Amino acid sequence: MITGVQMVLCLALLAQSGEMPLSQRIGQLDSSDYAQRQSATQLLMQSQVVTDEQLDDFYQKATSPEQKNRLEQIALHRVLRQWVSNIKVDKSAGGSVGIQIYAINPKTHPLYEQGGIWIKSTLPGFPAHELLHVGDLIVAVNGMPVSAKGTGVELTKVFISLIEPHPTGSSIEFTVMRGSEAMQVQCPIAPKTALMKLYPPKGTVQLSPMGFRLWQKRFETLSGQASKATAQHMPNPADELIPIEWQANAAQ
Repeated sequence: MITGVQMVLCLALLAQSGEMPLSQRIGQLDSSDYAQRQSATQLLMQSQVVTDEQLDDFYQKATSPEQKNRLEQIALHRVLRQWVSNIKVDKSAGGSVGIQIYAINPKTHPLYEQGGIWIKSTLPGFPAHELLHVGDLIVAVNGMPVSAKGTGVELTKVFISLIEPHPTGSSIEFTVMRGSEAMQVQCPIAPKTALMKLYPPKGTVQLSPMGFRLWQKRFETLSGQASKATAQHMPNPADELIPIEWQANAAQ
């Protein structure tokens, strides 16, 4: 039986070898298999071959709300990732991979006794969004275990101390428990400066007004019409944050 992790690896190999047509990958965005939908979404996020024009065309031809939702996720990630890649790097600010986390103390996780860092959400535009899954448990960074005795706050501090010193453009290796399976994930480092500009810390996943404007402009091109989100969600006053309210159907 093929597991979810094996499916991810198989799809990745097929995508790299060019054996899977783009239309087939787009079709997987509303597969009845949740793992396949997630894999196809992340592969399209990672693709260096797919153009914005192709995404626009597939969006117009999408046959289900699920496909449209996931194409929106892909387009949002790509436009924010492009902005992140062009930002002037503040070397003193440290690095980031773009995740919200929750510390799991040792002997409290049902599948991994040592505990670790549970991924609560990944942030569009940042490396983790196309590589890691919500619910993944990070148990080591570059081979260094993140578990520690003490409180969740101490666990979180250990994890952050293993991430921030890495410069933008470098990469780190996460040891991740996905369900009951362990896997190694090479994750690039993005500038923490960009994280602070796109996602001011408010406890929930929210785009800053600047980030929302980037997405609004891209959505208008993607959909071929003015963004409906403009009237509903455009900030007033100017410093109000914009929640990312749409999500693809996560039912498994």
